[in-house]
Amino acid sequence: MLYLRVPAHAAVGETAGAARLLSKAWATRVLNGCLRRLQRESTTLLAEVDRDPAVALLHPRWWVKAFRQAWPDDWRAICDANNQPGPMTLRVNRRHGDREMYLERLDSPGARLCPHAPDGLTLETPCDIAELPGFKEGHVSIQDEAAQLAAVLLGPVIAPRPGARVLDACCAPGGKAAHLLELFDIDLQAIDSDDARLARVEDTLARLGLSASLAHGDATERDWWDGTAFDAILLDAPCSGSGVIRRHPDIKRLRRPSDIAKLAELQARLLDNLWPCWHRVAPCSTPPARYCRRKTPTRSRPSSSAPQASRSPRRTALPGGDPPAPDASFCRVPTVTTASSMPD
Repeated sequence: MLYLRVPAHAAVGETAGAARLLSKAWATRVLNGCLRRLQRESTTLLAEVDRDPAVALLHPRWWVKAFRQAWPDDWRAICDANNQPGPMTLRVNRRHGDREMYLERLDSPGARLCPHAPDGLTLETPCDIAELPGFKEGHVSIQDEAAQLAAVLLGPVIAPRPGARVLDACCAPGGKAAHLLELFDIDLQAIDSDDARLARVEDTLARLGLSASLAHGDATERDWWDGTAFDAILLDAPCSGSGVIRRHPDIKRLRRPSDIAKLAELQARLLDNLWPCWHRVAPCSTPPARYCRRKTPTRSRPSSSAPQASRSPRRTALPGGDPPAPDASFCRVPTVTTASSMPD
């Protein structure tokens, strides 16, 4: 009635008829009553609905509350951005040339360099991957701009160590692991607790001509570990996923407030288990850490047990065009950028 060109009386009749076809004759009066009222009072009813931010912005109330507390000046823009489709972003494999060279090969109107990810290109108009030059040969991959920054942020730790031993602790579907291998000469071990998703990692690396030691493993346990310390660990820890809603809009409905405490507990278990040598955490959450932080402290983590570990205390909302500081965690808001927050 509101968005299609179907006449109102036809929309009402067809909807009531559908109820009867579904053997829900009892619902026809309710549907008729609601739709007829909407037809008569649409302006008043829609204005009343729009006064409720959760309804107007198509987000559950608890999400709106969390965003509003975290970003008092930007929460509406965040919700609006969540309701928009994300751009198609490419990651150029440096082993086959830089992104400027690939941009020329691409010859796509509107394609542009990503402002923060040094290997990223954004397409104004999405296309089939079969149309991307060199995709099958591993010259390019699909990966959101923010996700590409995970490998970049690890660079200062592993770049000075050729052959560094690196762990990707929750590696599926493999985008960040592949990017690490494209950028650095490292000995990468990648684990995941889902065999089907681990197979996707293997396929991704095979397409790109890269290799890593892949193993089924639960990062909350250590039965997969041979006891040799890692120079760096990338832990893309399970989280609320609030930063990737536009890629996965069902998150808004599937996630529950009670999930946050459970996720925080899982994150704490992962960090406790990997603490002997962990460096970065890559969450996909827009609200600050307190929304996925366990309220009780984790067990003591003595610094002597992890000489290479570091914690980034700063949370930085990067202005457009400024690269992230190597030692800074960051959170982007949609009034500044269109980069999604760390999906793979």
